[in-house]
Amino acid sequence: MVLVPGGGYDMGNDSAYAEERPVHRVTVESFYMDDRMVTNEEFRRFCEATGTPYPENPGWPTMPDYFRSYPDYPVVNVAHWVARDYARWAGKRLPTEEEWEYAARGGLTGAVYPWGDEPPDGHRANFADRNTRYPWREFRHSSGFEYTSPVGSFAPNAYGLYDMAGNLWQWCEDWFFRYDDTIRDTAAFADGWGGSRVCRGGCYHSNAMDLRVARRKQVLAGTGLISVGFRCVRDANEPHAEPVGDELQPKQWDYALSDLPKGSSGDMRLCMGVKTLGRNEAEAIKRLGFTSVEQYVTWETVENGGRDSWDFSLWDEQVAIIQSAGLKWVPFLIAGPAYSLPDWFRESRDFSGLQCLEHGLESGVQTIWDMQFRSYVDRFLRAIADRYADKNLIEAVLIGITGDFGESIFPDWHGNWTTQIPGLYHSHAGYWSADPYAREAFLASIRERYVTVEELNDAWGTRFASYADVRMPELTVDPLEGFRVDEYTKAGSYTCDGTPTAVRWLDFVDWYRASMTEFAGYWLKTTRDCFPDHLVYLCTGGNAVPYHGADFAQQCKIAAQYDCGVRITNEASNYARNFILTNWVASSGRYYGAYFGFEPAGKVTESGIVRRIYNATATGAEELHFYSPNILGSSERAEIFSANLKYLFRTDPVTPIAVLYPDVPIVVGDITSVQASLSMEILRDYTDYRFVDDLTIKDGVLEDVACLIICGGSRYRTETLMAIVSWVEDGGSLVVYNTSNISAVDTGEDYSDRLLNRTGGRSLIGRGATLYIPIRISAEAGAPDVQPLSGAAEVDVDTTLAYYQDAVFEPITAFLAERGLPVVDGRLDAVYCTETRSAYLVLNTNANAINRELTHEGRSLSVTAPADSVTVVEKPL
Repeated sequence: MVLVPGGGYDMGNDSAYAEERPVHRVTVESFYMDDRMVTNEEFRRFCEATGTPYPENPGWPTMPDYFRSYPDYPVVNVAHWVARDYARWAGKRLPTEEEWEYAARGGLTGAVYPWGDEPPDGHRANFADRNTRYPWREFRHSSGFEYTSPVGSFAPNAYGLYDMAGNLWQWCEDWFFRYDDTIRDTAAFADGWGGSRVCRGGCYHSNAMDLRVARRKQVLAGTGLISVGFRCVRDANEPHAEPVGDELQPKQWDYALSDLPKGSSGDMRLCMGVKTLGRNEAEAIKRLGFTSVEQYVTWETVENGGRDSWDFSLWDEQVAIIQSAGLKWVPFLIAGPAYSLPDWFRESRDFSGLQCLEHGLESGVQTIWDMQFRSYVDRFLRAIADRYADKNLIEAVLIGITGDFGESIFPDWHGNWTTQIPGLYHSHAGYWSADPYAREAFLASIRERYVTVEELNDAWGTRFASYADVRMPELTVDPLEGFRVDEYTKAGSYTCDGTPTAVRWLDFVDWYRASMTEFAGYWLKTTRDCFPDHLVYLCTGGNAVPYHGADFAQQCKIAAQYDCGVRITNEASNYARNFILTNWVASSGRYYGAYFGFEPAGKVTESGIVRRIYNATATGAEELHFYSPNILGSSERAEIFSANLKYLFRTDPVTPIAVLYPDVPIVVGDITSVQASLSMEILRDYTDYRFVDDLTIKDGVLEDVACLIICGGSRYRTETLMAIVSWVEDGGSLVVYNTSNISAVDTGEDYSDRLLNRTGGRSLIGRGATLYIPIRISAEAGAPDVQPLSGAAEVDVDTTLAYYQDAVFEPITAFLAERGLPVVDGRLDAVYCTETRSAYLVLNTNANAINRELTHEGRSLSVTAPADSVTVVEKPL
């Protein structure tokens, strides 16, 4: 370790990425820092002393058995919490972000890099140079390394610290927040949707931008990555501590069957996701009440030795264990994502990656528009079916068709384990349709819609001379964001500043989504042909933002066409958020007759176990999925799961209230999906509801709806608005808030006069009625913010739910009562109610018991809901 003398410096960079701003003065005390990153050999000694498992092999073809064979190279694939344990074992700690940047600057005031302002070259740092194959590599320089380099291979900075730029990113102690964040709620990260730690320094696949001393990278805290290592520090005034030894021995529950509660999932299929399965764990999963085990059966795992060199030995062994425990198998059949492709295919001429409109760079994910690839999908599915379909083994088949992980969405930022097999590839939030196959498909689709180019120009406001000149919409990329390597990069944007631009963008997004739906349909049909007697689920995910290319109603409709279902992988532990993320699939699945199930995105808290069980039951799901650590991570988790398993059963929810999903407003940029979600989460506390959308409305869903609520967005399709007007005239009850006007996105025609009393209040339309509440509800950082719209009376804005209750939801309750539509729940109190044919299901997410009155056929039902629990209230006979 070397002594870094304390002092002050200006932290950050005002002319770079947003998270590096603003520059601010920081003072640090003197401290000691490791002059090099922790090596494989050093970490091996820690593993052997504490019983910690060796890190996973990074899978670099030129560096086999990396951890054991390269002792002087920096260790990779170490999660943040494991790095902290190592530091504690060594009598040290991880550096704070302030310490790391101060040390990296080496006493140079205002320098860009640890050595000064000169750009990096092959003599200063290990970064993406001509030894690598990344599209962003710097051809002019060579460090001599394709992946990591031995620690200390390049000159140190003025403090004597090596590799403060390049080689590997390095963990810091801090949670990632922007410097100007005023609310830093780390408790919220336990939900499963947040929690990134700061990494610094850049790595072997970084561009020069990442090597700057002010550069901050956010990395999910719970996983190790092949691009991240670490070094340690200790305070200057503390003596070197001795290793803590056995105190860090991993505490793992051993799944002793005698300690496990017995469970039964009744008529609900219950699936446990595992990587590789041992006999003890299989028996534990069975005892807990799970019916099946899901595993990632990628094309790469069965044909990586070369074309037609099939090897099923891995799955034969796993199948034997699954069957011996009395479980069923759910193979997740994946071909398309980069990590699922065999080496020989990725290196062949038949591979063609998706290309992004933002940068024109190719992804490692196979394009969905190349029809030739479908023959490979067919080979893969039929090979699995020939091997396993005839056995009394499979509960369901889950299909993973594209994207970074396997969901039916286009690539998003991965920042995760998907690079372990193929290596880093170009991925970010974006529009992936720049490859030649996509362009050809786009032009064919547009020519079907617009017979002549003159007709197209009239609709789009363009001046294309011929169809040969027609292009996809031009995207704007934030110049301050630019292109980031292996980190979240925003999708390009398109401004819909009028009817023609909005029509052009909608035509593009409609085609983009329809392409994904068609590709899903091919997979569903082929899988159904291969597995005629099994349940088949399409895996989907995300939150239906335009760049994901997913329309959940379309996916449910085409799944039902082939007698299949949809599993959406979105949930964490917040019930209201889980409901919003899964409700479009649940609503559309029930309407079209596609069975559906839910899967978590990753972590689930103890209370999240209860809330996920409630969401599955209350929406009528047929399957619920957990990952093994969600339940088997501790005996406490298993006990909570077992105690609440009685609430997991099949239901038929009663949902006379529907919400118009604000898809078009999200697509054209009137609102964001986050804004819509926050408003709809609050609405879910008030009442249960289903989502309806353009497709289901076109197909007649409003015939079963008593009340429709529009709670965000102003522009919708003419066809949808005309259907709503007709429905109201026939006796429907419409409630509108959170918007000031309603117009047709494709014509610009204003529908407000037909649907709204602009001054607020009730209107009669034919045999129906509308209620317009001229108040906008939004929220930032979890704090509600109520704003009166223009024309509304000025109010003293109250940021509590009490204001929502009085100003928005009490008028809705009164309006619906006048229309003969009682609201079962009606209160904003974090207690949620769902009506089924025979009972009411109540979820109390509060930390204390709550007494509630429910409304049943005009009568009150009293219920006491214990803290953080589910309660079933049978309907009176």
